[in-house]
Amino acid sequence: MSDVLQGFVEVTFKALTGGGASATAPMITATVNQDGAKDVEVKVKLIEKNGTPVGRAISLQQQTRTALHKHVVRVGDTKLILKRDIPTVQALMQDAQAELDDVRDEIVAAYPAIRTRLIKRLQGKKVNGAVVGDDVTLPPATEIAAGFRMVQTFRATTAPLNHKVLQGIGDESAAQAVADSELAMEEEMLQGHGALVESLRARLVEFTDKVRNAERLHSSQFDKLADELRRVNDLNALGVQEITDIIQTASLALKGKASGSDMTNDERDAIGDVADDATAKCEDVLASLGL
Repeated sequence: MSDVLQGFVEVTFKALTGGGASATAPMITATVNQDGAKDVEVKVKLIEKNGTPVGRAISLQQQTRTALHKHVVRVGDTKLILKRDIPTVQALMQDAQAELDDVRDEIVAAYPAIRTRLIKRLQGKKVNGAVVGDDVTLPPATEIAAGFRMVQTFRATTAPLNHKVLQGIGDESAAQAVADSELAMEEEMLQGHGALVESLRARLVEFTDKVRNAERLHSSQFDKLADELRRVNDLNALGVQEITDIIQTASLALKGKASGSDMTNDERDAIGDVADDATAKCEDVLASLGL
């Protein structure tokens, strides 16, 4: 297992919103000013439609996370990527950060309208028994915009225990601890491989539908499947033979690209049957993993 992990590094990705919170909970702290009483801080959701600058910022964060996860294999809660994919992932992040810089400027420009909506969302609510009015202080536009950020880090992978770490506890106990650690990590990584198989299964289902039903079969469908097969093959760190078999079977469907839009119905059915076979193998693997 240690040898397998040598080719990987751990990656973390965090997406923060204008309120400094997770992108799933964009909250802003507002201060309600009360005459003759102590000011009160309250939370208000930063809810904006998808096409707005705030909506675009959150969408960009989600898209970046999805793109990053295409390079990931999981070991429990840990996300690993191949060392050779680091430049690709870094470039992906740099492009996203550059786009986010532009969106931040748009958030600042749109802030007067955003502020009005935030205050309206607060109005009518009661704070300390008093109804909130217009006297509300919100963070400045630049602070809200700067709060939208993405953080990515790389670090060495967590390896299973080894005998060197366990020197002094007795050979038999050390051997058992090492074996248990290796087995636990291998089982977690095997579960992570299940996510790869599920992703490939989804791609095969879509591919089969296009092959059988699309009026005009575009070559891009074959390219998408080929890309997914390469990705799964690269991340099959444990060399799971069942996954290798799926890839070999599904690869036979790629031969149809040569015919493309001129493919006959019989040829489409044959390619669809191959994809169905690969899909069934995916489902067998997922079932064996309890997924």
